[in-house]
Amino acid sequence: MNLIRVSIGLLVLLMVTSCGDAPPPTAPAPTALALPTSVNLATADAQAIETTVTLRVQATLTAAASPPTVEVPTIAATVTPPPQPQTAAPSMPPPTLSVALSPSVTPVPVRPTDAPRAVPTMVPTQAPPGVTRQELLGKIIFKSARDKGKYPNNFEYYVMDADGQNQRKLPKGPAQALYNQLLALEGFSPDRQQLVLGEVACNSARCDLYVGPPEVIQNRSQGIWTPKGVHAATDPVWSPDGSNIAFVWTRDNERTKNIFRAPPESNPQFVRLTNFGGKRDTKHPTYSPDSAQIAFATQDGSRWQIWVLDAFADRDCVEENCPSNPRNLSKSSANDWDPLWVK
Repeated sequence: MNLIRVSIGLLVLLMVTSCGDAPPPTAPAPTALALPTSVNLATADAQAIETTVTLRVQATLTAAASPPTVEVPTIAATVTPPPQPQTAAPSMPPPTLSVALSPSVTPVPVRPTDAPRAVPTMVPTQAPPGVTRQELLGKIIFKSARDKGKYPNNFEYYVMDADGQNQRKLPKGPAQALYNQLLALEGFSPDRQQLVLGEVACNSARCDLYVGPPEVIQNRSQGIWTPKGVHAATDPVWSPDGSNIAFVWTRDNERTKNIFRAPPESNPQFVRLTNFGGKRDTKHPTYSPDSAQIAFATQDGSRWQIWVLDAFADRDCVEENCPSNPRNLSKSSANDWDPLWVK
């Protein structure tokens, strides 16, 4: 009996202790197990009563205990602050242009808009002919009194094709430079080793020509080529192929100068290529680049004209029959003279 009382006291003590420590239950407490009504406390086995009491105490404690609390870890949120906007450097305001004019400046008056005008069509001008040996090769340069000139000192330089076509004026400065350059070569042989020279001055009826190396004949003391002291020979030129020398001579008529040619050898056979009579002057022969023709100046009536003939005629020109076929090339109404074939 005393054992029962001790057990009941322990049960009450445990219940009070549990109720003071644990928080009030959130769920309704389960119903305590009922003691068997059929147990006789006076006669029950003390062991059985102890077991029954122990089971009831455990059931009561289990029902009164709070469910285990699960701690949820707290995650601290990391907040990244937004980037601060870049503060731009303050820009300088654009300069303000003043529309006020200086007192010394006269304002430009506003004029009414003109009606659009048609753009005039530009007519291309022909470029002046070049004055170089390459550009004029095979053509004939000559002096002319056209453009209000006057023979023999007031003239312009002209050029024409080998057949007399396309006659046109050249710029005088460049034309004169080229003319003088080519004129200095007219008496040389093609290899520049030989030279034909006339007298320094021929004012009489007796003038000779000299052929030989330039340093030998420059004093006109040797190398005489024409018959010495017979007639006046002037204006010699060497053919580009080296086969002949052409010149002006008064051999058959002291009053008339005609074109002759002969090979550059001693005592050659001279051939007369023209037959002009009656005091008709002829001068300044010049060979074509192929040596086939000779251009020259002669007085055709009252005017000087540029003529041309066939250089390879093999016999003298007589009045009724002239194998060299001399003919007027320039056919101008003004004086044309001193031709020079560019070669």
